[in-house]
Amino acid sequence: MLWLEEAERAHQFGRVIAILCVTVMVAGPLLPLSPLSFSLLMGSIFMLGVAGAWVWYQTQNRRMYGPSTFRVFGVVAVLASMVIEYAIGVFSPAPVGIALGIAFFSLGDDKAWSIGICLSATMGYLVLAWLVSSGVIVDPSVSGHHPIPQRAQLFFIVMVPLCYVLVLGQARLSRRATHQAMTRLEQALLSAERDRAQRQELEQELSQVQRLQRRELGPLSDKVVGPYVLSNLLGRGAVGEVYAAQHSHTQQPIALKLLRQDVVDREHLKERFLQEGEMAVQLRSPHVIRVFEVGFSDENVPYIAMERLEGHALNQHIKQHHVLSLQDAVTFVAQITEGLEAVHQAGIIHRDINPQNLFLDTSQKSPCWKLLDFSISKWIGAPSGQYTMHGLLGTPGYMSPEQAWNQPLQPTSDIFGLGAVLYRALTGRPPFVSKSISEVLVNIILRQPSRPGDFVPLPRDVEYVLAIALAKLPEHRFQSSFAFGQAFALAAHQKLPASFREHAQKLLLQHPWGYEQEPPAWLFDKGAS
Repeated sequence: MLWLEEAERAHQFGRVIAILCVTVMVAGPLLPLSPLSFSLLMGSIFMLGVAGAWVWYQTQNRRMYGPSTFRVFGVVAVLASMVIEYAIGVFSPAPVGIALGIAFFSLGDDKAWSIGICLSATMGYLVLAWLVSSGVIVDPSVSGHHPIPQRAQLFFIVMVPLCYVLVLGQARLSRRATHQAMTRLEQALLSAERDRAQRQELEQELSQVQRLQRRELGPLSDKVVGPYVLSNLLGRGAVGEVYAAQHSHTQQPIALKLLRQDVVDREHLKERFLQEGEMAVQLRSPHVIRVFEVGFSDENVPYIAMERLEGHALNQHIKQHHVLSLQDAVTFVAQITEGLEAVHQAGIIHRDINPQNLFLDTSQKSPCWKLLDFSISKWIGAPSGQYTMHGLLGTPGYMSPEQAWNQPLQPTSDIFGLGAVLYRALTGRPPFVSKSISEVLVNIILRQPSRPGDFVPLPRDVEYVLAIALAKLPEHRFQSSFAFGQAFALAAHQKLPASFREHAQKLLLQHPWGYEQEPPAWLFDKGAS
């Protein structure tokens, strides 16, 4: 959480060390040192100065800062500090300057190395001072030619390491207090953001829900369409209506989707509606809604007859339960990716993976997740448009970056959509939210969502799977639904293969959670279609 602040401190500290080392190398000849001491001092100062300059340069891009930079800098600083203390004098003012480094390294995010570096410097001084004081090694410094009383040496041997340890302890306590305060603040902000996102979702669906609650009967209720008798209106979309129906001979309950009467004369909408039925009728998967037939009413209104499901969509499920448990999410992903794999194997891209189109069917003994609504699906490789009669083609907040920018789509676009849905189901909030649709689309293209583990406790492997599924570039995502489902099942038990972990780590190193990233090259490709 504090890595960005630490990167800034490292940048400033590296600059200070580089400047100090240059100053010492210029002014060093003024010190009355022996040739040996002078050589040791200049060598160690040069080594430390190079390390400081490297850190200063490396952290110009704060995202390049990481544990390796901190550790290399720390090791060099410890070694250089011991040589500097020995050259100038362990009982001289030289050890006071080491406290500056102790103060910096004590605040490191890498706790083990932070404490280890500081204790190494402390123990190094203690051992070096004892060896010099006991006469085991010769003191080549100025103080070696002007002996310090034994009692004064004992004072240094006790007080200097004690001061180092106290600086270390105080810095770690200060860092912990800062971390706790920032965690509480961030949790409050994230909670507020999550509530705002949920309110936005509720507002978007409120009008449709209210219409259906006020009037269960539709304009075709109690009418006969083909061999089906229609009853209650189950739902209404931009171009279609879904009725509960029953076969007049077999009494089989079904759901009948018809083109709305106010758009039935629009040939392009009729063609799209028939294409939806043509696609869906070919699919045979327990996790895709089954379509029985596509036909026309006596008034030449096209219809799609499909199985009638009992249960609720994912959006209703997570509104009631707030989030999916990790165990339930494993089942959800396994079943939906199986259905989505069947869709892709049939040469179809769904293009509208969102919580409303993923349905938990409870009509059987074992509840089963199913993929619904192929109204804007397309054949792989077929040309596509971006807009319907009512606006954007797809659901803002769950479409892929390439879909948001009207780029050619592949099955990996659906994988991004499912990743966004999974993020929503696990964390309780959509990955991309804003006040307007245009801002949502910009966020999808340019920004990474907040780290999912900031909302709910999640295994790091699960975060890695989400990072891959939500990668901005299609080639960086899982290349099949099957791979996505397998990876998530393993990640839930913290058994994600090393290849996926390394891939996710590279993606997050380039574009960390919660940060705006550079626009992809195709964003400005005016020739894209």
